[in-house]
Amino acid sequence: MVGTGLKKLAKELGLKTDQGIAYGEYLGFNVTFSEGMGYKLLGISTKSPDTEQVGAFLASLPDDDSLLKDFRINALNIHDDAVVVNFHDNPGTMNKFRDALNWILPQLKSYGFTGSGYCPLCGSSISPFDPWKLDEVVAHHVHPGCSSAAEMQSANLVEQFISEDTGSYGRGFLGALAGAILGAIPWAVALFFGFFVSMLGFVIGFLAQKGYDLAGGRYGKGKIAIVIITSVFGVILGNVLSDCLILGTMINDGEIAEATLRDIPLMLTAAYSDIEFLKGSFLDLGMGLFFAFLGMIGMIRDLRNSDPTSKRRMKDLQQA
Repeated sequence: MVGTGLKKLAKELGLKTDQGIAYGEYLGFNVTFSEGMGYKLLGISTKSPDTEQVGAFLASLPDDDSLLKDFRINALNIHDDAVVVNFHDNPGTMNKFRDALNWILPQLKSYGFTGSGYCPLCGSSISPFDPWKLDEVVAHHVHPGCSSAAEMQSANLVEQFISEDTGSYGRGFLGALAGAILGAIPWAVALFFGFFVSMLGFVIGFLAQKGYDLAGGRYGKGKIAIVIITSVFGVILGNVLSDCLILGTMINDGEIAEATLRDIPLMLTAAYSDIEFLKGSFLDLGMGLFFAFLGMIGMIRDLRNSDPTSKRRMKDLQQA
């Protein structure tokens, strides 16, 4: 998607909008603007030069701290046919985005990255009548034969990968569940002290993903679903453990007369049978899931983008 700021910049630069992105030629390169929750993306369609030139370009870049401070850039990835720049999105990022755009394009040109006159897949010159295609987050102006060949090559590689994958969704689920349970502990402690911390949502998701991988889970879209489901379970478990901590503290402090720690399961059962208590619990759970989602959204996006079983499909775009 493109929000108000990117739409305004795209209009100013004469870019076109279609399928939730803005794209077109600027400073001799074909660029793509898009954004999501907490990030903005700049995609630059280009045929990368040889390894030596790419290495020289990377060596010329400021360090990570400077990139983040000066341009809000938190990731810069170079592919064979594109450069993708990820920006941390908060107030003021649009100005940094514009500055980064005007800084990086001349840099790419000086290190031999091809511009808008060339197909990013084969490196040969392109015709104005050749199609525009959306490849994930980057709009390419390509030869039709090149895009078809890239899709076919991707399909063959995916089929080969799937046939050689010895993982198991069952083992992966058990590993992800164990990771999510482990992640529920710091979540419960934070709730006990009255905090909702989105970073701990990331911790739950990260541990669920790590548990999935360590247990030998199978690659594919099922992995993403399992990580999400077990992470939600981890958040719910964390809420329950927080209630246990609260009851345990009250018992130890003598606030609940004649009760012992062994009574906590029965006390929880009674509490969860009370409508008023459930209303408060569901409110806390809803807020917990919301903050956990904020923490996990980047991880889920990375899982989807790095899924080795996802076939490359280039969608048709309007001519820029």
